[in-house]
Amino acid sequence: VVTESVFPPTSLDPTREMKGKRILIAGNIVNAGDAKKTAGGIWVSAVQDCQIVNNHVEEYDDVGIDFEGSRNCIADSNTLVNNSRNLAMFGNCKNVTFSNNTIYMTKDGGPSVGFLNTYSNAYKNITDRRNTDIFVTGNTFNCTAERYDVFNGSGSIIVGTAKRIVFRNNVFINCMFATHYCDDLESIEIANN
Repeated sequence: VVTESVFPPTSLDPTREMKGKRILIAGNIVNAGDAKKTAGGIWVSAVQDCQIVNNHVEEYDDVGIDFEGSRNCIADSNTLVNNSRNLAMFGNCKNVTFSNNTIYMTKDGGPSVGFLNTYSNAYKNITDRRNTDIFVTGNTFNCTAERYDVFNGSGSIIVGTAKRIVFRNNVFINCMFATHYCDDLESIEIANN
């Protein structure tokens, strides 16, 4: 019987209450200007009950909208243009929804991934399914770029690692799904797109 947390005190313990609660990010225009000098557009980490709605995020060299280690969050009705990873999620997220967003990918000279969920990179003996109850619904992913490859081109939908992930009622124009390490997926639904 383990009576103490197995997580080091500085790591994200999933049983610990999060400090960042009830966060609203709405109605902003976030434009990098020079993507080479910037990182993420709207990026939150270890938060709960966060709503990111009706924002315009453009030309970021890293992420457009990103949840990391977060709970009960939604990104809804945002417009994202040519961010390296337009909608993103990294590590240990639960009940996160990306809905009714419009993503434009026109870059030929660099990556513009529509959706990126973290994955284990096929590290030997590591399967990480802490991301669970992830919903990607009602979005439009539109790629007009000519260069297509998973990480360096435009138009990828990178499913990643999850206990449960759902893609439903989306529109994909010139996009490709990438499920790199299917043993990292416990339950995936891709339906009515």
